[in-house]
Amino acid sequence: MDLSILSDLHITQVLQILNSQLGENYITIEQLRSYQNNPNAVCLICVNEGEVLGVSIALIDSLENTSKQLLVGQDWFQSEFKESSRIALRKHMAVKPGFEGQGIGSHLVKESVRRLKALSDVIVTIVWKEGDGEVMNRLMMKNDFQSIRTIPDYWKQDSITHQYVCPECKVIPCTCSAVIYAL
Repeated sequence: MDLSILSDLHITQVLQILNSQLGENYITIEQLRSYQNNPNAVCLICVNEGEVLGVSIALIDSLENTSKQLLVGQDWFQSEFKESSRIALRKHMAVKPGFEGQGIGSHLVKESVRRLKALSDVIVTIVWKEGDGEVMNRLMMKNDFQSIRTIPDYWKQDSITHQYVCPECKVIPCTCSAVIYAL
């Protein structure tokens, strides 16, 4: 397994993985390309023999701009991280179905943390609490992230606005909670 930066060659596979794991239409190809072309983004993929097995996407920005990316809780976020000027927000991470439990997620988290620490004051991750989120929650704690807040119905309005179906709820709106982690 090799880690590399997201390229045009792998964008379709990455989009399929993200949609299968995070909800159909949760990420558009335009959003994915905007991350890919953003100089303040760290877009890593795990590839084995040309097949993408996992993806991790993070954006580094100011406190104000990062708080605007949150779906809810912007005021709380600005208060919580008021001492930080550069925040890395781990936006998306997913492992291809059938390849879970093989260390791909751990590999992606460790490498993204290594890269992001040099570029930011704090690294924040928003993790789905329900269903498969338990795996990510354990992965965050294993990598020294601290749980700092749980936000109920985090994706509710966003799922209605963008019409994506949560893989856990299986309907719109999504009523899943999010756990906010920081390192």
